[in-house]
Amino acid sequence: MNAVIKQNLFLTIDDAPSAHFLKKVSLLKENKIPALFFIRGEFAEKRIHLLAKAIEEDFLLGNHSYSHPYFSRITMEERRSEILKTEEIIEKAYQLAEVKRPLKIFRFPFGDEAPLDSDIKLPALGWTIEIKDYSAKLSRDIDTIIKQFSSDLEKAKNNRDTQDHLILMHDFEHNTHCLPLIIEEIKRMQKNFHLSNFF
Repeated sequence: MNAVIKQNLFLTIDDAPSAHFLKKVSLLKENKIPALFFIRGEFAEKRIHLLAKAIEEDFLLGNHSYSHPYFSRITMEERRSEILKTEEIIEKAYQLAEVKRPLKIFRFPFGDEAPLDSDIKLPALGWTIEIKDYSAKLSRDIDTIIKQFSSDLEKAKNNRDTQDHLILMHDFEHNTHCLPLIIEEIKRMQKNFHLSNFF
């Protein structure tokens, strides 16, 4: 008899906050799915109150740079500025929510890793499964997105090296319809998301 393999899944959502950010926060909260939102500073500057609402609902915020450049194509000083400007915004959101910030973490835009100044003390977090919802064209083909996600989860289950998996989605206006369908698929496959085990 084959042993049941337990998968630990964690949902991360890049490029927040979109205009539909709170819809996604509410949907995740209703379905008891924790998530880490990686914040893009240029989107967040005028929406800090939205970030504060997410913090109050126990969601986590990470740093995803200010303008989402390829870090390998910009200078060290520009990388520093991209990170620190967004750090200021995230700090303001936690202050507004009156919540102590529980972690500081960074995700390189496009996963394009590059050296950072030694005083930038932010661990970088990647992903293991990406949901192809980042373009309007791709997100219209929701059936293909769901099939690919299911296939990736099945392949991940057979990976004996690790059963801890980071799911990557994106927070754009054009893909808001994808999240409830992804949640339905998660429930159908009887998967659970967790906050621990990843950092």
